[in-house]
Amino acid sequence: MLFIGDIVGQPGRRAVKELVPKLRQRFGLQLVVANGENSAGGSGITPKTAEEIFAGGVDIITSGDHLWDQKEVMELLEREPRFVRPLNYPPGTPGNGSAIFRAEGLPPVGIINAQGRTFMPPLDNPFHSVLAEVERLRRPTPKRTLSRVALRQLLAHPARLRAAGAVTRAAQALKLTSVVRSGRQLPRLRPQFRPPAGNIAPAIGQRKYRVAFLVGCVMPILYPQSHDAAVKLLQLAGCDVWFPPAERCCGALFAHNGDLESADRLRDANTRTYLAGTFDALVVDSAGCGAHLKDFYPDLKGRVKDITEWLAEIGLPAPKKQVKLRVTYQDACHLAHAQRIKKQPRDLIRSLPGVEFIEMRHPELCCGAAGLYSTLEPTMSNRILQEKLGDLSGTRADVVVSANPGCQMQLGAGLRASGSKMRVEHITELLASAY
Repeated sequence: MLFIGDIVGQPGRRAVKELVPKLRQRFGLQLVVANGENSAGGSGITPKTAEEIFAGGVDIITSGDHLWDQKEVMELLEREPRFVRPLNYPPGTPGNGSAIFRAEGLPPVGIINAQGRTFMPPLDNPFHSVLAEVERLRRPTPKRTLSRVALRQLLAHPARLRAAGAVTRAAQALKLTSVVRSGRQLPRLRPQFRPPAGNIAPAIGQRKYRVAFLVGCVMPILYPQSHDAAVKLLQLAGCDVWFPPAERCCGALFAHNGDLESADRLRDANTRTYLAGTFDALVVDSAGCGAHLKDFYPDLKGRVKDITEWLAEIGLPAPKKQVKLRVTYQDACHLAHAQRIKKQPRDLIRSLPGVEFIEMRHPELCCGAAGLYSTLEPTMSNRILQEKLGDLSGTRADVVVSANPGCQMQLGAGLRASGSKMRVEHITELLASAY
């Protein structure tokens, strides 16, 4: 496959005509995709310039924010299936945001075009739009169908999820979960996290803030100790911690899996719950959930805070204990890349007396968890994990900390399988150990 970034005006079209046939022959190219949004005089595209590009050997033409610069583009949008506009334009926009390319000797290839939002007019989140379109175009498989059904039937229903957690704890006690890979990935389950009576954990000492806390769906079952530590830290920082009683799954896993319909329903229900309360910030100790809430919940704009972001902002009291550990930190993708939070967790770790903080060579690289990716694409996920384990071993750390349950589970399973004695903790657990 060859992708051409931008064909600009007549010189660009001439280059396509001269070079693309030679490149196809030389490299045996089976598919050529090109951005043609500036092919008409350097701004916009017309049916005539599009036909010239197709005749030059391009199979699919994509476009971007210059799509509307030539009024003749409407003919392309309405009649040409090989012309792909940005997918994340508002509903009802003419044309298609994706295309299926079929050729002899090739499986069907999906081409999806999305427009970014940096320095651009506001559009739907391109990542959410693409994930949903991938699921629409993809051939269904039993594993993906099962994952979607499981998400809808469990995560969106707290009582069912708690029951599933109880069954899984019993299965672990009987050593039944070791039979399948997904069972071996799980940490040893503890009693589930439950909010205190009255749904308020009062500040320790002077009350300075009132925060809402996202209990969520996965964290209270897989890592209740992380929630316990997070709540303790918030109380020590002078926060009354409110647990919204009707709060449900935030919808992150649904959105990441392309099920925007379910994510929308959960957002609407949770928004009503949050807006009925009073709080200074909604604090989240799961990076994937925090990134989703910041992007997907417009009514909470500016009030969603990752636990490390919030604690770095308001401050913690001086630690009371030495934490004599060699510690390294794994950047959760949804924290470092989606939320741009990298400094605050490191500052908090370095503030602990006795800690020897060692950076990995590549702490910002994914561990391979990526929501459901480790379940749906286990082979590739494991390849990524093995590279991360090699990076971890080079630190000789006692503990690797992260700020996301998916990373905790992926790294924990990998370290156990490799026989490593290195522990995995949520950053809140490490911080709370100093008090």
